[in-house]
Formats: sequence, structure tokens, C-alpha cells
Amino acid sequence: VIGIPLEFDFVGTVTQAMQWHPNARRLWIVTGAAGWDRLVESRLRREAKAFADRLTVEFLSALPAAELYERLGALQSDSIVFTPGFFQDGAGRNFIPRDSVEAMAAAAAAPLYGAYLTVLGTGAVGGSVSSFADAGREAGRATVQVLGGANPSSLALPETVPSMLHVDWRQVRRWKIDESAIPATAVVHFREPTLFEAYRLQVIAAAGVLALQAALIGLLLLADK
Repeated sequence: VIGIPLEFDFVGTVTQAMQWHPNARRLWIVTGAAGWDRLVESRLRREAKAFADRLTVEFLSALPAAELYERLGALQSDSIVFTPGFFQDGAGRNFIPRDSVEAMAAAAAAPLYGAYLTVLGTGAVGGSVSSFADAGREAGRATVQVLGGANPSSLALPETVPSMLHVDWRQVRRWKIDESAIPATAVVHFREPTLFEAYRLQVIAAAGVLALQAALIGLLLLADK
């Protein structure tokens, strides 16, 4: 078996969220009822201890979806939410994790952060996540080499697919996150380009025409004198 592990940077995501929401006092972690959900929850419970001295950590685990949405909708402004999504809620209803995140983000009265890049665009602010596209490219390169006869032990594979901060610009505006606090290395999604960014050549051409017109008008005025 040849593999390249993905980083699951829960701590990095919550640390960034705390910087963007300095008034946060409570961290709500949402998980589900399926076997995989429980496995992820056990890891999150271990890693959440890193924030015990700065945040009150609460788990919303294996709740029926309707009850969960109600709880999230009642959160106060001192809260932030983290979730990997879930495959099954406490009522036995099955979900695709991305869909569960979208429903939670729509219901939550507090900013919600996710564990995977696939939740960008669902209403989640973002997170420190690995790129599945990068993982796929690395896996593709390894496959081509093995099929070409390379010994698997000779492959120069990266130790991991590193995490990067990804953020949804629309959620930055929604939750009034200080734009200057977004690291230069962050990947910003869904940011609408400025007029100059979208129509650079047209703006330059229009400015040139206006400048030429102004110069001609100035010359005509001088000539009249």
C-alpha cells in the first residue's frame, strides 16, 4: 500500500478562528452518530484539550438534526462552531457530510468552521485544510511511476499533503472579520474582483482616452488665448 496522508488540522483551524473572533468564549464542536463520526469525535475530544484554558468547549454529539439546528440557532455572539460534518444524525438520518455542514451553517447564529476543503461554499468560514486535488496529483504521479516499473520503496513521496488556510470571502464579510487579519498566505475564495481587476485593459484604455481628451481641451483653450 502506497499512500500520502492528509493533515487534519483541527487545532490550526480553531486557533485561527480565535484570532478572528477575539471575543469568543465558547467553542461548540458538532459530530454525528455513525461509526466514522464517533471515531472523529474521539480524536476531537483529545485535541480540544489544547483550548481548555481559553475556551469553554462543548460537544453537540449525535443529536437529531432538528434539535441540532435549534441549538445552533440559539448560540450567542461569544461562540464559534467547528465541525467535520457527519454521516448520520441522532435520529438515524443519513447525510453527506458536506450537506450536513451546509444545513448547520444556515442554522447557526455563530461563525462555523470546517475540517475539509470541500465545505467551502456551504456557509462555513473556512479552515486550515488539505487539498484533495493536491493529494490526487501526488497519487497520480506515484501511480504512473509504479506502472512504469519503479520500485514502490524508491518513490520520493512527501510525508504529508500540508494544510493551508482557505477562507470564504463572503463569510468574512458576513461575520465582520478584520480583512487585514487574513494572512497573505491564505487562499481566499469567492472574492469578487474590483472594477480594475475585472476590466484592467478597459479601465486603462478609458483612462488613456480621458487623459488625451483633457490634453486636447487644454491645448484648445491655450490656442484660443
